[in-house]
Amino acid sequence: MVGQAVNAAVVALGQDDINRLDAEGSISLEVEGQNVTVERTDVEIISEDMPGWTVANEGSLTVALDLEITPALRQEGLAREVVKRIQAYRKDSGFDITDRILVEVERTPLLADAVNEFADYIAKQVLADRVENTDGKVIKQYEPEAYGQLMKQKEAKILRGMMRAVVTDGTASALQSDAYNAAGKTGSAEYGTTKGDSHAWFTGFAPAEDPEVCVTIIVEGAGSGGDYAENDGK
Repeated sequence: MVGQAVNAAVVALGQDDINRLDAEGSISLEVEGQNVTVERTDVEIISEDMPGWTVANEGSLTVALDLEITPALRQEGLAREVVKRIQAYRKDSGFDITDRILVEVERTPLLADAVNEFADYIAKQVLADRVENTDGKVIKQYEPEAYGQLMKQKEAKILRGMMRAVVTDGTASALQSDAYNAAGKTGSAEYGTTKGDSHAWFTGFAPAEDPEVCVTIIVEGAGSGGDYAENDGK
């Protein structure tokens, strides 16, 4: 009879007690006025899937996954599928990675809400100038926006002064001219193990105070930027 009572007590355990038994390896119960210790090895804990959920467990770890596909989740999935197919089409058609495109989507009951809701996401992912339906209605028009700020204005002013000094007193002195004030930087990019194996490069702008022209030049295998690329920059 005691065994039946213990069995009934175990079956009646709440979720918190089951978790403690699983984690600690034992649990103490009071059955018919007696303290009884139930070991983890005495019982079998079985996880059952709840309706709409799938459950997996290993040792003391249990993970439950909600399988319900809500309208919002379905729309997001469709939008991602649209992006995937457009990206594949871009690749197969030989588009450059920076090419911008126009996306025209057939208006169907399945896609209409998804494209309307995620038009901004789609446009950004596939570099679309605009997203419209086959009726010509514009769903999303691309608007350029600032990605970020590389440096503060004070820092840019300091860097400009340093690049100006490269022209007036440094390795890019060949760019000095009475006609304009240039700023720049020369350099070399080593590509081999032998001394002197380097590409010459120069980057600069003019006028230094209010730039109208900016150039970057690389001369492959030429050596020092101050000896070669600078002159091409001039």
